Amino acid sequence: MSKTQSTTSKSTASIECQNPDCETHGKVWEFHHGAYCSNECEHKHESYKHLRKLKHDHTVCYSCFTQLKTIEPPKPDHAFDVTGTGWSWDPENEWWFLERYGQEITKEMAVGFQHRTPEADVGEKQLKNLITTGTICDSCGNCNHTVHIPYLEDDHTVIGRVITRLDIDLTIPQIHHFHREYRATQDLALALGRVING
Repeated sequence: MSKTQSTTSKSTASIECQNPDCETHGKVWEFHHGAYCSNECEHKHESYKHLRKLKHDHTVCYSCFTQLKTIEPPKPDHAFDVTGTGWSWDPENEWWFLERYGQEITKEMAVGFQHRTPEADVGEKQLKNLITTGTICDSCGNCNHTVHIPYLEDDHTVIGRVITRLDIDLTIPQIHHFHREYRATQDLALALGRVING
């Protein structure tokens, strides 16, 4: 295949935007940096790297960033640290095999005890098609800790709390920029992405 054919086939190929929340398809040459359908998607994707941990932290409300639970780690005498080997039977192949066993994964899963904070409450939550009860935020009323609902809380409060929980250091001008962007867009990911990307 010649160099011209290779370039032509790549330029006509359809790609998907690299932002996980976007399903836009298009040609490589139409995309910003050959990866994003817009600057907005690039900004959001950059901020997701920092917001992902907060979004999936079940101890924090993702709307107002209030602490909902505290975790008491397991006591050392409850640590899972048994390792060794043992014979296991495979009924399909009808043979025994030597298997190593350990508690590394189980040990990681032992999170200890959870305690709700005064800002948390118990209420109805929707999980797919099921209605169940669980921890909800009593501060802003959010029932789903992985969804950010901007109008539930004051802009300054949200930005102040999220800044203390981020794993990046922002300068004072960046913090002011973050406040302005969030107030203008009401989109946390976009506002943070614009601050990070300058």
